Amino acid sequence: MQRFGYRTPRYAAEFPVCLAIGGTTQVGRCRNISISGMHLETEKTLSPHSCGEVSFDYEGISVNVRVRVAHSLSGFTGLKFAYSSDEQRSAILRLISLLAAKRKPNNEISLVSKQKRISTS
Repeated sequence: MQRFGYRTPRYAAEFPVCLAIGGTTQVGRCRNISISGMHLETEKTLSPHSCGEVSFDYEGISVNVRVRVAHSLSGFTGLKFAYSSDEQRSAILRLISLLAAKRKPNNEISLVSKQKRISTS
């Protein structure tokens, strides 16, 4: 049986980020974020395991943190944060709290019945 590692909760996001890796800088868009990393929409495919820095400002929260490319496919890049201070981690936690507070609760309830309908006519 295969063991599955559970990842930290991800929060949908939509804001621009600046990604500097390998002497190049590109602008991407954050699509989701967690305490361990973020998923970006990017123009270029990046080499897995390459390291760099991501920076962004979102609703008064400024972040500048080292990252490692976890995976990169055409148009999308997964980054893992490499925190160097508690302040960086705290900034990401504040951002996640802000995004979680904006999340609309899912009040939709579905009831599924397996009873067969019997026609009385």
